[in-house]
Amino acid sequence: MSKNESIITALDVGTSKVTTLVASRNAAGRIQFIGKGVARNPDGMINGNVVNMEATTRAINESVTEADKICDVRIRSVLLGLSGEHINSMNSHGVFTVRGREVAQSDIDRVVEQSKNISLSGERRIVGTEMGEFVVDEQSGIKNPRGMAGRRLEVKTHVVTASVAMIQNLVRSVTDAGLQVDEIVVNGIASAESVLQEDEKQLGVALVDIGDGTADIVVYKQGALVYTAVVPMGGRYITRDISIALRMPPAEAERVKCRFGCAEPKSVSPDEEIEVSCIGDEEKKIIKAQFVAEVITPRVEEIMVNIRKKINEDIKDSFISSGIVLTGGTANLRYIKNIAEDVLGLPVRIGRPAISDDGMGFAELLRDPSFASAVGMAYYHGRRGGAKNGSSRGGVFGWLGRVMEKFFQ
Repeated sequence: MSKNESIITALDVGTSKVTTLVASRNAAGRIQFIGKGVARNPDGMINGNVVNMEATTRAINESVTEADKICDVRIRSVLLGLSGEHINSMNSHGVFTVRGREVAQSDIDRVVEQSKNISLSGERRIVGTEMGEFVVDEQSGIKNPRGMAGRRLEVKTHVVTASVAMIQNLVRSVTDAGLQVDEIVVNGIASAESVLQEDEKQLGVALVDIGDGTADIVVYKQGALVYTAVVPMGGRYITRDISIALRMPPAEAERVKCRFGCAEPKSVSPDEEIEVSCIGDEEKKIIKAQFVAEVITPRVEEIMVNIRKKINEDIKDSFISSGIVLTGGTANLRYIKNIAEDVLGLPVRIGRPAISDDGMGFAELLRDPSFASAVGMAYYHGRRGGAKNGSSRGGVFGWLGRVMEKFFQ
């Protein structure tokens, strides 16, 4: 690695698995993925929340160790993805009087901080602030006001908050694995970074990242983030239904879902059969693939109905002019796009991380929707100018550096 390159390590602690992605970032800001580690974590998390700290720490260790071996980099600090129903958001507004004749960076920093001056209970903390447009002396639509003449500076921001206890548990699992957290990134925002197109953000789009335990939702309008939420449902519910209906061990149900699963029974041949292992049977059984699809479809519909309810409760459908982008591991389920369009009543596409060919074999692998959040963390960090070398030195920055000590008091 060149001395002009830094290392970014993204850690996505999901409900069923932990994913570690290591990327290098050169002086020009180009990000290239050089390492990957994935470890199963079936018992450590439920719906994005830690329920077994030891199991989660163990899975983190396994994932990071695998990534270490591939890229030969000593990982010591990470970007940490955050999900869970405890995540909420609000749109805020800040106003500040410019001290000089032109808007300086210090003025921008102060007006953004002012927009974060919101009333929160002691159990919640701000975990992300996304800037929308600036207004200088009633001139709106400004993306970067630095250097502009004016006296009154305003900003519209989107503020994301989360439970202190949930953050503590997740961060503790990471630190117990011998790692330091450089920054926390909300999973839905990270996924949007890797799969959404700028035109979609301008027109208005909802991204839905359906993982194993949660569905992360973010909505953009006129290029700005306006809504963030999480529905506590995902692919694990589908796996459980298959397990119960067919008396399968959960691991076998997961295999059947991933390899043969389909969300549209009419698209499955009535003659297609699957050989499976069932609880209490020594010999394998033959079942109809169409029956599996009939088990899967109602649960997929229920997940989509809950997503629709969540969106309709808080925002107007007119915001979402360009439709829905589905990503996350569950987006790999065959014909899920059709169910989503029927239930949500909007055009749907499957979102895959945008990665340039790197000649190392990672690009094609990481274009899978299941890597959207981890890939997006690296892009998000790079876009914000992060240059922390996640392989050599500890330390925290941004909001984490200011408030982490309060979390553990």
